[in-house]
Amino acid sequence: MKNKLQHILRTAAAVLGACGILVLLGFVGSIRSGAVCEAFDVAFAPGSGDFVTEEAVREVTAGEGKMPVGLPLGEIDTRRIEQAVLALPYVKSAAVYKTIDRRLIAEVAEREPAVRLIDAEGRHAVIDTDGYLLPVPEHRRARLPVISGAFRIDPAAVEHRLYAADEGKDPRLADCLAYAEMLRSDPLWYAQLQHTEVDAEGEFTAFPQVGNHTIVFGKAERLEEKFDALAVFYRKGMDAARWNKYSTVNLKFKDQIVCTKK
Repeated sequence: MKNKLQHILRTAAAVLGACGILVLLGFVGSIRSGAVCEAFDVAFAPGSGDFVTEEAVREVTAGEGKMPVGLPLGEIDTRRIEQAVLALPYVKSAAVYKTIDRRLIAEVAEREPAVRLIDAEGRHAVIDTDGYLLPVPEHRRARLPVISGAFRIDPAAVEHRLYAADEGKDPRLADCLAYAEMLRSDPLWYAQLQHTEVDAEGEFTAFPQVGNHTIVFGKAERLEEKFDALAVFYRKGMDAARWNKYSTVNLKFKDQIVCTKK
């Protein structure tokens, strides 16, 4: 009985495999016979679509001015289209393929901006959640924490979306990346510390949204320890009645918080 069942399963698998091959051959045959593309769909990954528009994807897909709909499937270069879509600054990944029902699909995943940078010469850029430098979004004003001050943004690094902490760039960009990662670690910091300045010594000072005080982090070292200490201080030593009691909260020194009263 067992052998008979195995034989039936093997036969069914062989039949299904043969059917799959026939369907695939039919698809390939339809391409070779000059079947035309009947639709072009742009599908964004979950969480995408804020900084890359469908119109932008369609525009670069057109290439030399021809949209794929109506073109023979065999003449559509999906690799070229993928490369064109990937050239859009906020595209993280793209997959372009043809379907058996004569459609062209472009699946797009988007980069997520983390913080906005403003360097000493007023140049702007964005660091995304993977640590890459990007231009500021053109079509949407993202509400991002801002880091400004004594560092330099290389326009070429932004143009080519290079990693912020690569050797050869201003080393303070790596510090900005480390600081940005701490901001993203907790929604409280992301909302509260909307503006941070970096001075010529590479020290970070934040200007909170709530409370008339500044927070001195010092250099971008022991950041996790400093943010943990700040969290404890906010919970236990900085209730609503004391938001404006201090002018400065200094976290530079190991294992202590130094506060300056007004």
